[in-house]
Amino acid sequence: MTVLGIGCDVLKISRIASLVTKHGLGSPFLTRFGHRVLHKSELPTYQQLQDSKDLDGVVRHLSGSWALKEAVYKTLDDSVQEKFRFNEWARGSTSRGRPTILSEIYQQHHPNEEFLASISHDGGILMATVVRQLKKT
Repeated sequence: MTVLGIGCDVLKISRIASLVTKHGLGSPFLTRFGHRVLHKSELPTYQQLQDSKDLDGVVRHLSGSWALKEAVYKTLDDSVQEKFRFNEWARGSTSRGRPTILSEIYQQHHPNEEFLASISHDGGILMATVVRQLKKT
């Protein structure tokens, strides 16, 4: 397989926590922020966390998605970066809990590519790494 790009993002989780605390869980700002960062498939979990007033859950959900999508962005060619939108990329996981990331729109134009993702966190720091590669033929 051929590696086309590698991206990494390191996020201090307290940055997202400060944003959530400053504006409040049910605030219009945080709702808009969630819709800008999260894919439509990620929004039900986000809404459930907000409704249950799970501050830590909201922070973890936003932090993981933000960092993973920042890492994806760094793997992309310049021409694709210009059109990048966070909410077009869906964060998920395999049945074994491995993180996944995909964009239906991107895949339509680049069907021979795939993304490998990893997320790690410790001591208030979250790190996401993504590899963009050609699929095995």
